[in-house]
Formats: sequence, structure tokens, C-alpha cells
Amino acid sequence: FLLRAIEEALYQQDKILQALSKNEKRTTQVKNDDSIISSSDVATTTSTANSRTVIRRNEVTTLKHKLLSLKQDALALQNQDMKKKKATTITKEKVISSLQKLGFQSILQTHPNTWKSFRQQQQRQKEFGRPKGFTGRLFTSPAGVPILIGKEGTTSSSSHADETLRRISQGSDLWFQVYDYNGSRVLLRTSLKRGMKGSKGCMQMAANLAAYFSYSGGGKYDDDDDDDGEGVRVMYTDSKHVAKRGSKVGQMRRNKSLGFMMGYPLDVEDVVCD
Repeated sequence: FLLRAIEEALYQQDKILQALSKNEKRTTQVKNDDSIISSSDVATTTSTANSRTVIRRNEVTTLKHKLLSLKQDALALQNQDMKKKKATTITKEKVISSLQKLGFQSILQTHPNTWKSFRQQQQRQKEFGRPKGFTGRLFTSPAGVPILIGKEGTTSSSSHADETLRRISQGSDLWFQVYDYNGSRVLLRTSLKRGMKGSKGCMQMAANLAAYFSYSGGGKYDDDDDDDGEGVRVMYTDSKHVAKRGSKVGQMRRNKSLGFMMGYPLDVEDVVCD
């Protein structure tokens, strides 16, 4: 219960950070719209809003780091109970007290079934296209095709090593990843929706997500990088061109990809942060 309570607190902080990113984007859009108010007023409003956002983000990030440290203590307690080792200086009471001091008394006083993280977990289990054992992000294209996001990372040991995606992928499914491999792989499960193979709309959304969950996208993406409208280069291929063994297991073969397209991270930012 205690470990799950801390995970619920972490989940709440992640949702706050997502909301801050979304609001920051809206503030930027207001700044670029000269028809709303004068440019000087826009600059003042934007500066104030950005300052508040930075302060709030720092507060939440600091709180999240404290929760992560507390989670390590809770894990140590759990392992101690499982292995029946001699008690350490970490106690259940101390962890509970620390969680209360951080302002999460309400979580401890409510049933886990009412927690937002629990409801999200229940929802995920009902999501169309989510394979058993897959805990990553799942999105749905406007045509109803599931899109799975692989493990994040910039190395083959992290972004390519998602066994679940390799296991469930079928012939008509398509894989997407940024051209330089520095990002998560994305699986477009067209095999689950009849007549969706080759759908340009579905492929574009998958490419946009691959661009977002990459070193060039997401939080590291800058509007200035897309002034020429070219976005981020993304390659795509089918399952037979994804390495199944060896040191490059799970890696897409660039020289055998089916093609390339441009992904636009900002086009899916609202979907990702929702």
C-alpha cells in the first residue's frame, strides 16, 4: 500500500508537469498572435506567465525528486520484509511521516481504488490494441488504429530492447523511428483494423509520435528548428526488416527501410499531454 501511495503521488506530479507544458505552449501561441493585444502587452504577459511556469515546474520537479527518494526507501523496506533481514534505520512510520510532510496526507486517507493512477491502470487494461504486459504509452489514430510507443532512450540497449513489441507485431504492422535512431520505436498496429494498411493519416500520426518521442522532439523540440517546415526525418519499415537476433536485436535496418517521411512533434503535443 505504501509503495503504491508514493507512486500515486508521483503520478500526480507527472500530470502537473504535463499541464504546465501544455499551458506554456498556449502562452507561446498568444505571443505570436498580434491580433489579440499589442506586442508590448503580449511580451509582458508572456514573460510573467513563463516566470510563473518556471517557478512552478521547479517546485514540482523538486517534490518529485523527494518522492523518488522516498520510493527507494519504501522499496528497501519491501525487500527487507521479503528477505526477512535485520531491520535498518528506515521504518514504515518514517516513510509515512515523510509522505505526510510532503503534503500527501489525503492519498493515505483514501482507498487505492479511488486514486487517479489506479483508474488509469484500469483504463489501460481496457484499451483496444494494448497487448498483455505492455506498460508503455498507447495512442489511437483518428481512424482507430492503435499506436504503441516503445521504450525511450538514445541507445540500442534502451530504445530497441522492447520484447513485447517484437512479439506482438504482425506482417502488416509498421515500425517508425527517427532516422538517427535517437528515440523510441513506434509500432502502428494496422493489422488490427481492416483496410488500414497504407493509411497516410495513420502513418503520419505514427511518424509525428516517433518524432516527439525522440531526442529531436518532445521537450527538446524547438519551434525554431522547424522554420522551414521540414520537421524531423523518420524512417518506417515492416516487421521482417526489424532485427530479431544478435547485438542489434530489435533495431530497424535503415538501408532496408520501406521509406522515409517527416514527423512533426508539435502536431501531437496536445494528444501526448492530454
